[in-house]
Amino acid sequence: MNAGIYVLEPEVLDLIPEDRKFDFSKDVFPAILAKGLALHGMSIEGTWVDIGRPRDLIRASMEVLRREGREHHLLGVEPFGPAIVGKGLTLDTGVRLSGPLYLGSNVRIGRGAVVEGACLYDGVVVEPGATVRQSVVLEDVIIGRDSEIVDSVLSRGCRIEENVRLTGSILGDGTTVRAHSHLDGASIAPM
Repeated sequence: MNAGIYVLEPEVLDLIPEDRKFDFSKDVFPAILAKGLALHGMSIEGTWVDIGRPRDLIRASMEVLRREGREHHLLGVEPFGPAIVGKGLTLDTGVRLSGPLYLGSNVRIGRGAVVEGACLYDGVVVEPGATVRQSVVLEDVIIGRDSEIVDSVLSRGCRIEENVRLTGSILGDGTTVRAHSHLDGASIAPM
């Protein structure tokens, strides 16, 4: 198994053929050595997490928030944490927040909405009565009234209409899910 972060000089990319699979440990590293190029390694402290699956991305995001977030006390909301909160957060009455949370800049959360263990990036709107749990929601997503998003990743610019149930799913950029839809384990590529 080979995992890590690679920093490559541009000439290394010339060693990788475009027309076939080329593995780092079996092909690239031996090609670097055969050309007499330098190959260095460095041990880095910390946790390594593969985020190749949506559930892994959510888990890694929550771990970062547990480490880097802090307790928050916002007017009208019970203390919650750990969390990282950006500028311009707008909360309506009756909102329930439970960390770990990432609430980016200009996030708006409507009356009676619930957000628990989630990342809401810049410009996300959670309309009244909606719930977002254990999910990562990227920039400029709108989650419609009374919708429920659980264990999912929503890419930039998605539109979730009212009363949608989305569980264990990943949506590509700009995806719209129509009102009253129920998706479980869906994977929708961008248009």
